[in-house]
Amino acid sequence: MHILSANNYEQYFEQAYTIYGEVKKQNSWSRSTFYTSLNSEFSLIAVDDAKNVIGYVAVSSVLDTLEIEDIAVSNSKRTQGIASSMLNKLIKLATQANKETILLEVAENNLSAIALYEKYQFVLSGRRKNYYKVSNNKFADALLMDRNING
Repeated sequence: MHILSANNYEQYFEQAYTIYGEVKKQNSWSRSTFYTSLNSEFSLIAVDDAKNVIGYVAVSSVLDTLEIEDIAVSNSKRTQGIASSMLNKLIKLATQANKETILLEVAENNLSAIALYEKYQFVLSGRRKNYYKVSNNKFADALLMDRNING
């Protein structure tokens, strides 16, 4: 597996968008919005040895802060450490760039993602009530999490 800087590998964006649709079950981001989010200095794409995209993390940067806008791994490649590898790489990039914080939000019912983020020292910093629509009349809160980089 190789973790690549997404903005240098636009030829992989379509494969990454396919994973986005597979994992999210709906494409709430347009292709254009998705491509824009991947075309950032800190966004990453994971590819296997056959050059197939198996995961991505879309990251925005504002001043001393990075925000994980989206992270996904192909359903067929889950539990193989791909998300961990991408987070490790992102934390190293953030450290090298003297960033102070990485932010993210996650649905409160996404327990595997929450466990992953806690493993990488992200802590709960806020909550958006009823932010995600889970079904017709059910909603889940968005948990806001952050990780201090240099301190």
